[in-house]
Amino acid sequence: MQNVIPADAESVVASACHPESGAYLGRWLTRVDLLDPLGFLTDSQLASHLERSARYLGHECAQVTLAGGMKSGLDASTPLSGLDYSVTYRRVADMDAARAQLPEYAASINAAIAGASDSLKTLLKDDTLGGMGRSMPGRMGAAAAVGGAAADSSLKMVDDLLGNLKMVYAFRGEYLITAFSQTALDAALDETAPTLAQDAGFVAAGLNMKFSAGWTYVPNPADLSGEELSRAILSGMGGEGMDTDMDDLEVPDTAEAPEAPAVAQVPATPGQSGKGRPAASQTNSTDEMDDMDPDMMFDDGGLGDGEMMSGMIGGVSDLAADLINRYDGQSSQSTVQGNVITSKSNVLYRW
Repeated sequence: MQNVIPADAESVVASACHPESGAYLGRWLTRVDLLDPLGFLTDSQLASHLERSARYLGHECAQVTLAGGMKSGLDASTPLSGLDYSVTYRRVADMDAARAQLPEYAASINAAIAGASDSLKTLLKDDTLGGMGRSMPGRMGAAAAVGGAAADSSLKMVDDLLGNLKMVYAFRGEYLITAFSQTALDAALDETAPTLAQDAGFVAAGLNMKFSAGWTYVPNPADLSGEELSRAILSGMGGEGMDTDMDDLEVPDTAEAPEAPAVAQVPATPGQSGKGRPAASQTNSTDEMDDMDPDMMFDDGGLGDGEMMSGMIGGVSDLAADLINRYDGQSSQSTVQGNVITSKSNVLYRW
């Protein structure tokens, strides 16, 4: 397998896998497909395709993150960007059967994805309380939280998110390569790029593929700057790019806050609240602030909440980035001897 994986892959997790593993998963999916709110499992006939995959799949599989995948995951506003760097490899035992089955498999999955997009938009329209919409990632959640006309923008964001999502596949050597991004598949198929077996770092890891039940290889990742880490944290909190995102949303200017419900008057005795507690005076709050010790008051220098949060995160991001950059990769391997599985790992970290 190392002869077909690109040398610049950021993570490779390979293992021995039984050809019937897909069929086993498919039989379990038939038990839960009625719980799928989008109908994806039923529409895609995924369980049926997984069961038939046992006819042509072999005993090796790997999940690979291509170059650039780690930093793509730092942007929480685009939750599916990692698919541009993710591919799956699977050894093929019967190439003729695989070539006959895969076109129908991919077409069924892609049709189901399109149907899931329509179902999700229907659920968002019917989500009158906005609870589901606010739980959506990135700008969709922000739009649903605003509500009104802005919530309509979240429907367009569903199209932007799922509109280009489709299953693609190709064969390289004896392996089937699948992805949900044409960009990722093209990178995996580039035969002009060196392979993992030719990489000096991989060779130096000394992984022995004989009798191997699985192995993992992660080369020294690219260094992360404090600024990149700050942007990632703020992106996850909705603190960066949120103003721009919300400016793009169409929110009616005539929106008014609902009137507060009237509160019933409760008779009270002099000097007491309606619940029998001493009534708190609201007339001396300014005087109390004037009498406050100046040392107890915080001068924020006119900074807004967002600027203060950004400054706090920026203050520790460089230190955190330094700790992360000390990680220089890892490798691991599992071997089988009789009924015993032995695993060995090697993690490189500069203390």
